Amino acid sequence: VCFAGGKLLAYEGQVVVLPTGSSFCSPGTCNYGSFSAGPTVDGTKLSPFCVRVDDFHVNYLHTGQAEDFRADLRYQSGADLENNRWRPYQLEVNKPLRTAGDRVYLTGNGYAPTFTVTFPDGKSRTSTVQWQAMDQTTMLSQGATKFDRPGVEDPVQRRQSQIGITGLFAPTASFDGSLLSSKFPDTLDPRVAVDVLRGDLGLDSGGGQSIFEIDRSKVESGQLERVARENLAPGEQVRLDDGTTVRFDGVERYINITVSHDPLQLPLLGFAVAVLLGITASLTIKRRRVWVRAVPVPGDEREGGHTEVEIGGLARTDQAGYGEEFTELATDLLGTSQDASPHSSTVTSVR
Repeated sequence: VCFAGGKLLAYEGQVVVLPTGSSFCSPGTCNYGSFSAGPTVDGTKLSPFCVRVDDFHVNYLHTGQAEDFRADLRYQSGADLENNRWRPYQLEVNKPLRTAGDRVYLTGNGYAPTFTVTFPDGKSRTSTVQWQAMDQTTMLSQGATKFDRPGVEDPVQRRQSQIGITGLFAPTASFDGSLLSSKFPDTLDPRVAVDVLRGDLGLDSGGGQSIFEIDRSKVESGQLERVARENLAPGEQVRLDDGTTVRFDGVERYINITVSHDPLQLPLLGFAVAVLLGITASLTIKRRRVWVRAVPVPGDEREGGHTEVEIGGLARTDQAGYGEEFTELATDLLGTSQDASPHSSTVTSVR
């Protein structure tokens, strides 16, 4: 019942946060990157709280294996929302923040490259967008960062001048010729291998699209044209044929946060513990079964009838000593001793 009720009342949301003082609040579903909920949850009465992520720490072994992840954050819920009081908390893997009836988990991390596009008229735009890790061992990542040219009022011209940057990011670069890969997950030598595309990205089409990739159908149809391909280190840039420059400024970390709500979690835990205790008791308690059957046996004219008593026993657990226990129990049930007269009853004991 608790499990089924939890599915009806529970919800779970994921959000990506940059650990540079970025924050998110949970009054509605619009602040989540993805959100799933039970049939009774419409997303209008979520638990109110806010989280601000100040910093993120990762320690790596020399083999590249992550030793631990820690996020320094502040949060507020309840009366703290009215008083604007922030409470510190160190969020770690398997150490969630519990507040306002919700649980906040650290579920992942990655890199968000920063690019600056400067258009021929001197106007520029800077964007930091998370890229998706392809390999959790080396954190080689792929993604797409998209720019809409500012100051262009004509919709046709604006669509034709959008800039898309797609490719690979390596926190510690390793090259096979010009092919970029990564050999360590920390940012010891960050590089990007990018394709710069110009044309219609579909940013103003009104339809949804992935933040991790470019719509390949627009490339195939000619609406997007690749105008440059380059490997860049932080601070380096590539100049396009119309004078537009694309600069790789650096990279920042991002973390994945999962918010989970299940009001029946504690009752479910209680019943699970009760089940385990019951199973443990059934394995430790000696379980015995005993059957007694008394059958009257008629006698002849010289000798009266008698009663034949059969006693059977079964041990449900394999423990030594049941033979002696059964013999004592049979004696107690019959109320006879070993030298009792056989004329009064006949005893058959079967274990």
